[in-house]
Amino acid sequence: MRNGEIVPESAMDGLPGVKANALCADIESCDTFDRFYQSRLIVMRDSVSPNNLSSSVFDQMAEAILVINFDGIILGANRSAAELFGYPVEALCGSSSRRLRGSSYTDSQRKRIHERIKAGKTWRGRMEFVKSDGQTGFHETEVSPFRNEQNEIVGLISSSRDVSLDIALEAQSDLILEAVRSSNFGVTIADATLPDLPLQYVNSAFEDITGYAFAEIKGRNCRFLKGPDTDQEAVSDIRRAIHREEPLTTMLLNYRKDGTRFWNRLQLSPIHDAKKRLRAYMSVQIDITRDVSERTIERERQKMEHLGKLASGISHELNNALQPILLMGGATGRPLTEKYKRRAGLRRQRYRARDLCKGDR
Repeated sequence: MRNGEIVPESAMDGLPGVKANALCADIESCDTFDRFYQSRLIVMRDSVSPNNLSSSVFDQMAEAILVINFDGIILGANRSAAELFGYPVEALCGSSSRRLRGSSYTDSQRKRIHERIKAGKTWRGRMEFVKSDGQTGFHETEVSPFRNEQNEIVGLISSSRDVSLDIALEAQSDLILEAVRSSNFGVTIADATLPDLPLQYVNSAFEDITGYAFAEIKGRNCRFLKGPDTDQEAVSDIRRAIHREEPLTTMLLNYRKDGTRFWNRLQLSPIHDAKKRLRAYMSVQIDITRDVSERTIERERQKMEHLGKLASGISHELNNALQPILLMGGATGRPLTEKYKRRAGLRRQRYRARDLCKGDR
């Protein structure tokens, strides 16, 4: 430990001013990446000198390292810097660092950084850079004082890593979040790292559909939407999908805050991190009550229309079957008695009832 900062151990034999075993235990030997990052800078400041800019350790560092004097001339660069900016090391050394700066890097910003470095302080932030092919990107950079053999600050050391992809993903995430906010579908996010999947986010559409404000339900499980007539089989399907960490689409009857019912088409999706660990569940809730009602009404209308046609056909067939009996009675001159009429009527009703029951199945 030096000045309250941890310096990891590694082989650095032969570097001026640095003891053997001074660099690079792996990342796990530090509590955080930040401490690891800082420790590498400490060793780098000790190891890099005007006479040692071609050190093999300096050249093999994963960070893009540039050593620049206060006139902006690059005194040294490692292989990672050559890869980041797209120039050979030989082309970088001796050239102006100005060609590597993006348009967002202003002279006033450069002046502020130089003032901090000359005061013996460091600067950290994101900077835009330009590659040899004209493409731009962003790197996370830490700039530290560069001292000569007399311990005088004669320039700066910048240590950078490309974060262009991170920024692109952040922008994409912002876009997705805005789409979720403005969606007409209800969206919820529940924390899968905590017991009982407490809600951590709902959009305004969910509040409109259910009548619940987020402040009322934050930290609760979504089961408050269930009610007496909610299909338990659908609930079991949801539990099974959660247990298996699988996506699910289902339809179930839910209840609003005011007690009214609505049909909910639920789409449940697990969210995993880069290490495939379950982090959250996102659900999309679509109110399909009107669709369900219209389909139900249409089915009933078609059913009644079918039964009406069936009853009409049965009546016609029965009338045809009874005609010979009626004609027979007229031919013999003996009218049908009330007893026969009653039997014929009962038979007709029985046949109609039987066929109606068959059609209803």
